[in-house]
Amino acid sequence: MKIVQKILNFLVPKKLAVNENPIQFSTLAISAIDEHISKRSVASAFKIEVVYRKDVYQCNVGFDDAKLTQDTEFHYPVKLIISKRDERFLRGSTLEYNETEKNFYIYPDIQIEIFTHNQKFLKLFLNRNCISERSQIPFLALESSQIQKESHPLLNKIFDTNSLESIYIKGNFLSIEKKTSLPMLDFEDLIIDIILDYFSSCSYSLELTDTQIEVDRGEIIL
Repeated sequence: MKIVQKILNFLVPKKLAVNENPIQFSTLAISAIDEHISKRSVASAFKIEVVYRKDVYQCNVGFDDAKLTQDTEFHYPVKLIISKRDERFLRGSTLEYNETEKNFYIYPDIQIEIFTHNQKFLKLFLNRNCISERSQIPFLALESSQIQKESHPLLNKIFDTNSLESIYIKGNFLSIEKKTSLPMLDFEDLIIDIILDYFSSCSYSLELTDTQIEVDRGEIIL
């Protein structure tokens, strides 16, 4: 296994880095938060809370007592109430404010960089980890015949295309082998759409053990 792992490490190039930046606040969002806090009768802070569900997460925002503010990993331009778990999970995201709707929105920054493709393999990088840092096993290699529907929503969506022979994932790198019948450019568009849709609505990375594939819903890495 160690020899195989060394070979795989050699074959996987280093390209697009994972976005580990703190949550970004747009100028408009900062102004809206400051204005709202200034009108409240008690000292307040902006609050972000993530609700973790099976195949999707939801961000709830609002205002609460500033006394609830705790130390955060990063410094932010507003007084912020957020758990360490949620702060880590939302790294690389941006908070925006829509003046027309009077609503806040959090957008994940999802970038995909195609390293190479040929008539058989599509290799790409994300600026998000597909394999959790908490995972006991650092990589995943599956053929289409091995996938189970309950394994992981991202894998299910990819394998449901019926165009996939195999997939290899390590960190933020994916190597995907297609079936010969589908043109590579069509396959590339299909896979990219699936990945963008998944990481925009869910973005849970894979947590692997010897017996199962789970999702890592933003747990703290100690």
